[in-house]
Amino acid sequence: MQIGKLAELTGVSIRMLHYYENVGLLHPTRTETGYRYFAPQDADVVRRIVMLNWAGFTLPVIASVLNCARGSHPL
Repeated sequence: MQIGKLAELTGVSIRMLHYYENVGLLHPTRTETGYRYFAPQDADVVRRIVMLNWAGFTLPVIASVLNCARGSHPL
């Protein structure tokens, strides 16, 4: 899905989604024309980011939590 659809599904602004990508929380693929393409499960990732942020976690801590959840870093 394109970034506008992801923003619509999650209630997060396009600008904030770009920021999440810039800090390494989201990893969209790119189409041949350069558009970002987000997988359906990225909506769940964005919801987790928002929930953890509301709970008071900083974005670097959220990045660590997401990496553990993806199996990228051991606990």
